[in-house]
Amino acid sequence: MPPLSPPMRPPVTCHQPRARPPVATSAARLRPELHAAIRHVRTTWHGGLRRITLAELAQAAHVSRSHFARMFSSCFATGAVSALEEIRLIHSEDLLVGADLSIAEIARTCGFTDPLYFSRRFRTTRGIAPSDFRRGTVRTPPDDRPPGLRLLLRLTSDADPAHCRTRCQERPVEAAPGRAARVR
Repeated sequence: MPPLSPPMRPPVTCHQPRARPPVATSAARLRPELHAAIRHVRTTWHGGLRRITLAELAQAAHVSRSHFARMFSSCFATGAVSALEEIRLIHSEDLLVGADLSIAEIARTCGFTDPLYFSRRFRTTRGIAPSDFRRGTVRTPPDDRPPGLRLLLRLTSDADPAHCRTRCQERPVEAAPGRAARVR
């Protein structure tokens, strides 16, 4: 009688990745909390671009940081802080091509306090140094950007004031028990 062989096991598979959530393609599909955060970004950036933290965005939306991060990611398919940094880098592309400013001045204008950090982030995300980008002006076409980033860019841009007139108006919302009233 031949020796018994161990039973065949099914192959071990890793955790199946979740499908990406649908990305909002218009302002009408955004949750009111995200409208409040975008309104905060527009107001903050009206005086000049600067870094905005997740805690600041969550506070503007009157939700916890973790809840805001989940909402933002589910809507835009990217993290809030990295998306806002990407928008600042897109603005820096415009300045590198169209303005006669030094790279340090462009870094400060786009909200980066350290020009070396700006150069490192630009090189990491674009694959080219800002000075080489200025000389070659190789740009990412707007249609090649992810849809969530395109929407966020439109919503935070001063070129689209209709967004704030229609969806981001200051509307008081009744307060939940134990919480202060918030604005939608």
